[in-house]
Amino acid sequence: MAKTRALINKKTFAFIMAMTVVTAGSWASDLLVKAGAAKAGSFGLEVTVGSTCAGDADLVVPDQTVGGTTSFEGCLTLTAANVDVLSSGDVTLRAGDSIAIDNGFSVASSAKLTLTIDTALTGRAYVQDNSPSAEQLYRARFYVDLTSLTPGSADTFDHFTAYASNGSAEFQLRLEDSGANIALVVSALDGGSLSSVTADSSLPSAYFAVEFEWKASDAGSSNGHLDVWVDGTPVTGLSSLDNESGQIDYVRWGAVDGVDSTTSGTMNLDEFVSQRSSSMIGTLP
Repeated sequence: MAKTRALINKKTFAFIMAMTVVTAGSWASDLLVKAGAAKAGSFGLEVTVGSTCAGDADLVVPDQTVGGTTSFEGCLTLTAANVDVLSSGDVTLRAGDSIAIDNGFSVASSAKLTLTIDTALTGRAYVQDNSPSAEQLYRARFYVDLTSLTPGSADTFDHFTAYASNGSAEFQLRLEDSGANIALVVSALDGGSLSSVTADSSLPSAYFAVEFEWKASDAGSSNGHLDVWVDGTPVTGLSSLDNESGQIDYVRWGAVDGVDSTTSGTMNLDEFVSQRSSSMIGTLP
């Protein structure tokens, strides 16, 4: 589902500008522009975090014969094969992203089979910026308030992800439960696989600034980096990255992926700025 707004934080978005708001359900309950969420200006973005799915992210339905009423649920994907639904069977398959029916799945003529794609199962609620274009240096700063967010034990989810045009994630900023606190974990492609580090193990609860700069390495070198600042103070990032082919073509910010049913509450987002130069954006006065 996509919604559009002409004016966000006093900035007018024309039809030719690339700004897409994507929610995992209705606009009002998952992604809400409201005055009470603002760090500065008139409005901020309130994101409801959580998933209605308590099962496996990618469910493979076990081989079986079904003669009664039953349902199967995959938070992201569901795959079913070698399932025989008898004439008395009533089977419901639900998933957040996709359902695949493979060879060996059979349904009797008088049986009932229901397939449902329900995006609320994914827990995703994010804004997407399509303005980057094959960027090999990307810098941004945003403010986030985690006061009302309650992560489940050891839960983690992607808060900001930058993608290449083919959909591969070049780098990520994740929020992770670390006991009494919420930690910021950063990851970036390095030689074809993700390298990760805890940037800050105890984030502030009220509004704070996160600034970061990602740079692809020079040809034949391993000098790429992902530098991170929290409220203007440098924290642990990633250096010596081998990522010369990396590029940024779009980014997502909010509850991007990996949210499950044990994380709940809301978080407020505001004051997003991105640029192609390496100069410090800085915090608000």
